[in-house]
Amino acid sequence: MTSRYSVEVYSAFDGVCTVLQWRHEAEFKDGVAFLRRLAGEPVVPTERYPDQDFYYLETEDQFAALIEFLRAQDVKRPG
Repeated sequence: MTSRYSVEVYSAFDGVCTVLQWRHEAEFKDGVAFLRRLAGEPVVPTERYPDQDFYYLETEDQFAALIEFLRAQDVKRPG
């Protein structure tokens, strides 16, 4: 079962596929907006999680930018 605030991300440079989950709708919307700027529109959903968007990161730089974004977003979360 997946969260309604989640997306699947595949990193082509290392072959890792992961599901990113956010706790709140606002964080989710910020995350999706960032992913669309970074990687473009989502590609076809996978069989594993057909109900969520799938983003394809081609480069290590894209992956590093995503990690930096997630860390910055985590800092903003209230304790």
